[in-house]
Amino acid sequence: MPSDPDWSETGIGGAFGWSVAGASNVNGDAFDDVIIGAPQTVNGGSDVGAVYVYYGSDDGPSSNPWIEYGELTSPYLPTRFGYSVAGIGDVDNDTFGDILVGAPGRVNYPGTWAGRAYIYLGSNGGLSATAAWTTDGPADDSYYGWRVAAAGDVDGDDIPDFAISGPGASNDPGVVYLFLGVDGDIPDTAEASSASGSGQGANTFGLEGLAGVGDINGDGFDDIMISQSGFFDEFLGSGRLLLFYGGN
Repeated sequence: MPSDPDWSETGIGGAFGWSVAGASNVNGDAFDDVIIGAPQTVNGGSDVGAVYVYYGSDDGPSSNPWIEYGELTSPYLPTRFGYSVAGIGDVDNDTFGDILVGAPGRVNYPGTWAGRAYIYLGSNGGLSATAAWTTDGPADDSYYGWRVAAAGDVDGDDIPDFAISGPGASNDPGVVYLFLGVDGDIPDTAEASSASGSGQGANTFGLEGLAGVGDINGDGFDDIMISQSGFFDEFLGSGRLLLFYGGN
C-alpha cells in the first residue's frame, strides 16, 4: 500500500465515511464499486442520513456517485440511514451485486428507534432508485440495522446470504437475523434463523462486530462471527466472540 492515497473524497458534513464497504460490481461493467455511509446527513431540513455509491472505472471511483437519502419518520429523531452498509453480493442471482443499508434510528411512529434495513439491487443501469426490499425492527428500541453484513453462502446453494443486527430487539438481549438469497427473486422478508445474546452484556450481541468469515471448518458452508463486546464473567468488559457454522 502506498503512503499517499490514490483517491480521496471529502464530505460536506453528515459524518461522511462513518461506514464504508466494498459493493462488488453493481452495474455489470467489470469494475468493483464502493459504498460510503453518512448517517448524519441533513436533507430537506431533516437529519435523515445518506448513502453514496461510487462506481469503479479505469480512472478509479466515479465523480458522480449514486446517492440515496433516508426517510423522515419523526421530526425529532434522526433516522441514521447509512449507519451501517454492506455489499452483499448477488442475492437475487441476476449477475449484478446488491447492497444492504441499515437505518437503526428509523421510527415506526409513534414508537422509537425500531430501525429498518434496505436492499438496493444492481442492474445494467446501476443501483435501483428505490429499495427493492425492506424489513423493520420487531419492536421499539430494537435499533435494527445497527450492523449489516454479507454472510457468504451459509446454506450451500451458491447464492449469497446476509445478516442484520438489532442490539435491543429482544427487550435487552441483542438479536442477529440471517436472511437467505433467492435465485431469481428478492429475499424473503422473514429471516431464515436468528441468534440472541445471553449472559452479562447480552444487549451488546451484534452491537459492534458482525461478519461473514468464510468457511472456517471446511464443511462447504460459510460461517458467521458475532461479537458480544460487553460480555463479562470474571473480568468486567472482557467481551467474547461467537462463531456460528453454516449448514443446510
